Amino acid sequence: MPPSSPTMPPPAPTPVTDQQLSGTITGLIGSGLVLQVNTTFSVTIPANGTSFTFPTPIADGQPYSIAVTTQPSSPLQNCVVKNATGTVGAGAANITVACSAVELVYTQEVVGAAGSWSITQYELNESTGALIFSTIGGAGLVPNGIGATHDGKFVYASTSDAIDNFAVAAGSGAFAQVGSIAAGTKPAIPTVDPTNRFLYAADQGANSILEFSIDSSTGNLTAMGSFTTPATPYAIAINPAGTFAYATTSSSILVLSIDPTSGALAQVGSVSITGNTGSVFPVIDPNDLFLYASISNANSASAYSVNAGTGNLTSISSVATGTGPSVAVINPAGTFLYVANIASNDISEFAIDAVTGALVAGTTTPGPPNTGIQGIQAIAIDPSGNFLVATSVNVDSAYTIDQASGALTLASSTASSTQTGGGNNISPVGVVVTPAP
Repeated sequence: MPPSSPTMPPPAPTPVTDQQLSGTITGLIGSGLVLQVNTTFSVTIPANGTSFTFPTPIADGQPYSIAVTTQPSSPLQNCVVKNATGTVGAGAANITVACSAVELVYTQEVVGAAGSWSITQYELNESTGALIFSTIGGAGLVPNGIGATHDGKFVYASTSDAIDNFAVAAGSGAFAQVGSIAAGTKPAIPTVDPTNRFLYAADQGANSILEFSIDSSTGNLTAMGSFTTPATPYAIAINPAGTFAYATTSSSILVLSIDPTSGALAQVGSVSITGNTGSVFPVIDPNDLFLYASISNANSASAYSVNAGTGNLTSISSVATGTGPSVAVINPAGTFLYVANIASNDISEFAIDAVTGALVAGTTTPGPPNTGIQGIQAIAIDPSGNFLVATSVNVDSAYTIDQASGALTLASSTASSTQTGGGNNISPVGVVVTPAP
């Protein structure tokens, strides 16, 4: 009988190992990005970093969750962790951090029944269209419009009798009020010329266009004078060359030359608008070929050709919009026009004929559900032309623009009421999108 085999000892248990979580980073330019795992261990990533490793290991089999605790600055960016959660040793791989440039969005709104106002700042992720709440600034009564310089360094907010100005810090995007100037009795949307040297605002309480120079270092305004209008002015558009301004009343569009040295306005022409007693909002295409105006009482948008030499307008045609049209905007390519409709709470989209300037109706995009007070109040297109931002009662939204058809697709939305403590209706007044300075 053969001898029995010796009994083999059981295999030793697999030792528990610790792992250092790591991953890749794409698109990072700015500095100061901080990542954190399990709300405990952090790592700071240098500018232009392409990878990360948490120096503190985590035991095998333990869950992990990675988050961005500080976004990069100089330039301002927004970074998002992909595959941010899992279990160490079981799929803790392919962790990536995608960083994108951001633009800055400012909305001006009335908060509650008392009529006080604030400005909400968001970051707009240029890759996804996500609106990321940043901060709230400004305070006062009776907001009436918001504007900004084209380089994003300064933001201006109209109130019942003044224009407040805010400086935006380079690199971080932080903004703070740095000045205020008396501005008639009801200044409307502040409009900055393409050179960022002059600002104009329709004074709806005194039938005039207020003229200001802009200090390039501080953003402070200096009053230069005013141009008297024949009736209540509503809004102003300035051509890309900065040589002509177009100011609207309920019954006309005034053609105004801009003195290249002083910024003073002088009327050189006008066109009449019939059958309207309400607001008119003009916008000029980036090629300086056509001007369009939304006409509130007529529920329409009118198209005009522009004489680049004289600034004078010639009527082309008119098309129907939604109900209660307000602000109109054109994408940077000059191919699509969008009109915000307050009463019908939607956005009308039109293709622009590059030769004739005629408008061809496209899709109509509904706004978010509202309380019945008002719908989409204002819209703006970001400098890249990829996104349209809309502000309505208690909700701010960003839409992706289809570059071929012009159609809008909701990319993100956020409840503006939650950004100001909630509890009251947040009634929008205006919105502007700028590059991050």
